[in-house]
Amino acid sequence: MMEGYLTIEQSAKKYNLSSVSLRKWVRKKLIDAIFENNQWYVNESSLLPFLESKGLNTQPISDLATSIQLAELRKENESLKIQIETLSKIIDAKDKEIEFLRAQVQQLTNTISLLTTKALEAPKESFLNKIKSFLKIG
Repeated sequence: MMEGYLTIEQSAKKYNLSSVSLRKWVRKKLIDAIFENNQWYVNESSLLPFLESKGLNTQPISDLATSIQLAELRKENESLKIQIETLSKIIDAKDKEIEFLRAQVQQLTNTISLLTTKALEAPKESFLNKIKSFLKIG
């Protein structure tokens, strides 16, 4: 294969074109091509300006696919950034809720401790001793 030339099939595949259209353009001498070894070879440097003049894609299809994938990835990335921001806000709210609940648990623990201490204080004279004393037993 010659430098700067592609077969009609290669050109069609690379630029997502119809090989029928390429052959028609070659026949009409709208693009430069040479016939060698029973094969048409299109001059890529004449094909690109022709495609541009027709408003057709001049980016090779593999580059175009990469560009489309890149655009999709950028869009997905933006969506993920929004999700991360939303989840961060939810986490912050939950952290504040946890701190509030911890403070309440601590307050309730202190109250229980205070009440338990008062409830368990031994009376100075037990009820049983009062009864024994009243009955003058023991």
